[in-house]
Amino acid sequence: MRHSGFILAVFAVVLARLAAAGEQGGTFRNPADYFPADTILYVEIPSVSDFIESAKGTGVYGLWQDNSMSAIRAQFEGEKEAAGGEGGATETVRWAKDFVNSIPAGVAFGLIPSPAGVQWLVLVEVGPDDSAARAFLDKVYAREASLGTPAEETEIAGFKARVSPVEGECGAIAEGMLVLGTKEAVTTVLRRISADSNAPALSTSVNFTKSVSFLSPRPAYRMVLDAPALLAQLKNAASSETQADIDRLSDLFGVSEIDTVSLEGSFRLSGVIERVYVSTKSADARFIELVGRPVFDEKRLVAVPREAVLCGGRASDPKAAYDMWKTVSAGLASHLGIDIGNALDSVQEKSGVSIERDVLPAIGPMNLFYVRIPEGGPSALLPSAAGLEQVTLFEVTDEKALNSAIDKLVEYVELNPDSLEILAPPGGGKPPTVETATLGTIKLRYLSIKGAAFYSPALAVSNGYLIYASNKETVKTVIDNLIAPGPSILDIEDYARVRGALAKDAVQLAYVSLDRLVDLFYDYAVPALSQRLDSRHMAGKGELTGADIPPAYIVKRYIDGIGASVVTTGNLVDTRIYSPTGFVPLGAPLVFFAATGAGEAAARQSAEWEVEVVAPRARLQKIGQILQVSTVETKGRFPDKITDVISAQLLQAPQDPAPESPVDYEYVPGYTTSSPGRRVLVYERKGLNPDGRYVLFVDGSVEFISEGDFEALMGEKSE
Repeated sequence: MRHSGFILAVFAVVLARLAAAGEQGGTFRNPADYFPADTILYVEIPSVSDFIESAKGTGVYGLWQDNSMSAIRAQFEGEKEAAGGEGGATETVRWAKDFVNSIPAGVAFGLIPSPAGVQWLVLVEVGPDDSAARAFLDKVYAREASLGTPAEETEIAGFKARVSPVEGECGAIAEGMLVLGTKEAVTTVLRRISADSNAPALSTSVNFTKSVSFLSPRPAYRMVLDAPALLAQLKNAASSETQADIDRLSDLFGVSEIDTVSLEGSFRLSGVIERVYVSTKSADARFIELVGRPVFDEKRLVAVPREAVLCGGRASDPKAAYDMWKTVSAGLASHLGIDIGNALDSVQEKSGVSIERDVLPAIGPMNLFYVRIPEGGPSALLPSAAGLEQVTLFEVTDEKALNSAIDKLVEYVELNPDSLEILAPPGGGKPPTVETATLGTIKLRYLSIKGAAFYSPALAVSNGYLIYASNKETVKTVIDNLIAPGPSILDIEDYARVRGALAKDAVQLAYVSLDRLVDLFYDYAVPALSQRLDSRHMAGKGELTGADIPPAYIVKRYIDGIGASVVTTGNLVDTRIYSPTGFVPLGAPLVFFAATGAGEAAARQSAEWEVEVVAPRARLQKIGQILQVSTVETKGRFPDKITDVISAQLLQAPQDPAPESPVDYEYVPGYTTSSPGRRVLVYERKGLNPDGRYVLFVDGSVEFISEGDFEALMGEKSE
């Protein structure tokens, strides 16, 4: 869709708080009357003026308007004007600002299924004075014409409309409403307005009515999602060749039991409150089981250190969690040729230990997950593993039984090291070994993985918890904290403020400390950025200096922590989100899933990273990602030398632990992100693989090609 970015700018600008607030008032007619009954996703802002007025002091929008940002704001707009010229990005935003100022009431957006594909539709009430809306459309379509795709003027249901030749996108103004969308969707609305159609509307849908009944009469915004309809569309969209079994995944996560998802948002002080309601088909739904019934015991949060940047609490059935982890892990591992299911079954059978019989009954329903960034900050190269302390604390109801089961499993693995062959890194790497350390009477078990000293997944049983962490040193730190608790997350003013906005009777809880992340950003990123700006200014290449970056306390004025709590009532899941940045609303369901599976996700993340660093294809993909990121500051140009942005360690191929040369990859300089995507950017040196080489292309893709094909490809590219 070539110009949908401009047409949808209206809706995007409203949601992103990038417009000035209008002073007009008004009441938006029920927009659901104009959307078909089978609309999958429906989003509504009842009053744009109120929405923006409330958003002025919130999050990124409030920070952008702060006086401390004036220099950066002026430089940004100046650069955009210079780069875009007439009809550039800045001018488009200004069109949208002028238009939004004229909106007396609300905006609605929807996605509608159709045999021709999913249709999109935007309704904006413009009132009796539609001059601003017409001016906006005129500018959009004038720019479309300048790009060589002039819109066609036509008549639909008695109204004048313009249809773009690009995928039939359409715009019209009818009875005080601006209607934008695909031609099929716009035609449906215009026929309703002209009374040519009496087809059932969304407002008559039982699911929609039920979903809206959970919401406040006048929230700042609302969203309604028809989960079964969306699932049906996903099944239709999934090709027969896809490796994803949607039915299986739906059953696993209980998605097939979801009826509707509805969301509302409101502004409170300087923050945003969201409430997400997930209605299931029955109170015994699989989804409800995954959420869990017990109420989370917040007193346990004293075990979470003050420095945690992410904290999730959960109360659920450990067997259900284990079943989910086993199924998901097996699915991920199967793509690597690893059969985790058979490996687990074999170890359990031969060791005489059953996880379901001997381990799970000793674990209670409560667990805590948190991530802490230790002193020294995160690793710049591998922030997902090397610079994070990832901890999951599982409640233990029978320490003796659990320790006995762990002892038997470890004893078997120590006597049968070949049982861990399945965990050996691809490419001939050695399998990990199980090691034991003692801390007084506490046994600490961990995997020793060659070449990854920072990642030694470890566990221990202490003080009523089964402790699982990303490395053995972190487990020691956790044990020390449990024995003599230090300052906890409960002592943070930021956390207390966030927690005050959430449900007290939470089944689950999640929290992200944006305050702490701001500190880290200013400690490690801002000094380098400031130095770069000062250097450019001294060389006459830029107007900004390090002094133009607002201090941390200015940023903290507009952002806080993000929190989420989950409770269940009957067949309803109520998730409450506190989001001072204003960016969480449509991502709230993702926060919910993060809260329900944090511990399992941490284990998977670490395992996936380990696969990544030892797989030749993944190594080149990592190099490609870093090269792509490096082009942000060079206007799309890749570096002159690969060593300017890639460390020497990463330039040693994983399948060659003792390389013949210090660099195992050859770099082809001179390309930009606009170069043809199939140009070779980086390739393995000859001899690393007997049959060919892994090659990284400009578009970021990685392929293994034979030596003959490689020579032909390089000869072709050099011509």
